[in-house]
Amino acid sequence: MATESKKTEAPAANPKAQQSIGVRLVPAGDSDLPIFSNFARVHLSASGILVDFGFLEPAGLDALARTAKAGGKMPEAVNGRLAGRYALTPDALLALHQQLGQAIAGLRAGSKAKKEAGNAS
Repeated sequence: MATESKKTEAPAANPKAQQSIGVRLVPAGDSDLPIFSNFARVHLSASGILVDFGFLEPAGLDALARTAKAGGKMPEAVNGRLAGRYALTPDALLALHQQLGQAIAGLRAGSKAKKEAGNAS
């Protein structure tokens, strides 16, 4: 059974009073298996936010791109497979936004470092 420990900011009524705490998530069932997704959609609901992750067949996406480029008739809808649906509270959505922003910044920094290393050679 895999466990993951991550430091996260605990939500607090006073933003200046936030503290960093360790959170250990223990998998249940197959929840520790990765879910592959190449499509995401966000839905607002009265109680929070629903995030659907799905998988669209890459060959089907390529065929759509070729049809669009050739000026052909596009289908009204494309079928995909729902990989997972997650209901998030507004606080959880804000935490996810912050963590995704940090991940994107890390990817950009890594890409920039690789580019600079390639130019130095």
